[in-house]
Amino acid sequence: MKMQKYLVVGIVFCFIYLYPSSCLAILTMLTEEAATLQQGNMEIEFGGSYFQLKDIPRGKIETNSSVGSTVFSEKIKKDHIRAPLVGIRYGISRYAEFYINWPAYIHQKDEIAGTQSDVGDVQVFTKLRLLREGKTTPAASFQIGTKLPNTSNESGLGTNETDFFSSVLFSKWVGKFTFHFNGGIAILSNPEMESRQKDRFIYGVGVVYHTLRTNIFAEVNRGLGIAPFETPVVARAGLIYKIVSWSFDLGFSSKIKGIGEDWGIIAGATYTFRIFE
Repeated sequence: MKMQKYLVVGIVFCFIYLYPSSCLAILTMLTEEAATLQQGNMEIEFGGSYFQLKDIPRGKIETNSSVGSTVFSEKIKKDHIRAPLVGIRYGISRYAEFYINWPAYIHQKDEIAGTQSDVGDVQVFTKLRLLREGKTTPAASFQIGTKLPNTSNESGLGTNETDFFSSVLFSKWVGKFTFHFNGGIAILSNPEMESRQKDRFIYGVGVVYHTLRTNIFAEVNRGLGIAPFETPVVARAGLIYKIVSWSFDLGFSSKIKGIGEDWGIIAGATYTFRIFE
C-alpha cells in the first residue's frame, strides 16, 4: 500500500508542475482509438496496476456434462499486482500500427492459496486504418491480435494457451470530446478441456474530454479479464496529462459484471519519439 501511495503522489506532482503536449496512447484506457500512430513514430509505455479480485474460482475443477461447463469448488478474494506493465507501439506506415503489451511480472496473494507469481502473457496487435475521419463520419480501423502462452496455468495466473482477438474500431471528434467504439470477437482456449474454446463478444465504449492541460476519460469495456478465460465488463475513468514527448495517466477501475477485478488502480507513463522521417 505504501508503494501505491508513493506512485499516486508522484503522478499528482507531475500533473501540477509539468506542461502538456500531444501523445496518442493511453495506457490505462482499454478502449482503443481508431487513429494509428504516425509513420516512423514509436511509443514506449511503462506502468503498474493493483486490483482486488472478488469471487475468483479456485479449487478442484469438475466438468458438468449436463451443461458442458466448468464448475469450481471455491470463490475467494485476491490481491493482484502487475508491475511493470510494458508496451511498445510503432507506426509501420501511414495505414498500419504494431503494438506489443506485456505485464512483465504478476504477483497475487490470498489467505488460502498464499502467494503466487509469474511472468505475464505477451499480447501482440496490428491495427490497420480503413477510413480517415470526415466531417460527419468517424475514423475506422481493423485490429487483430494474439495472446501468447507465457503465463503458466499451474500458477492460477494464466491459461498457458494462445488466444486470438479481432475488432473494428471507430473514433469521432465532437467539439472537445472524442468518442471511441470497439466491437469484435475473442477466441479463448480452455486449458482444462482439450479441443474446447470459448468465443466471446468483446467491446468498448469510451469518451475523452480534452482540456488545455489535462484530459479526462471514461469507458465501459468487455475484454480479456484478469481471471483465466474470462471476459468481465468493467468501467474505468481517469486523467491524462502530457508534457512535450511524455504523457502520464492515472485510472480507476470497477467491475460491472462477470468474474474478475472488483476494483483497481492503474498508473502509467508514455514516451513518444521519432525513429526516422
